[in-house]
Amino acid sequence: MDALEQISLPPTLNPASTRALLAELEMAISNPGAKVIVIAGGDGVFCRGLDLAVIATGGNNSEPRPPFVISRAVLELLGAAPKPTIA
Repeated sequence: MDALEQISLPPTLNPASTRALLAELEMAISNPGAKVIVIAGGDGVFCRGLDLAVIATGGNNSEPRPPFVISRAVLELLGAAPKPTIA
């Protein structure tokens, strides 16, 4: 098992990409072999932030949680993570 767990941050955060990021963080935190979590950007950017079009329209009505709620869950998980996280 690797001591380093790398997660690719999506270029733009929308409900689907933020849910995927949350799932990847949960897996990295629960991986006993991972001692450090690295969050890396791609496509020439670290992250552009929340998709403002999703925010402006209120998101997709089929989404179970609004984008801000999912983003908050990611931030809370990062804050409570028992492993060092580098971004």
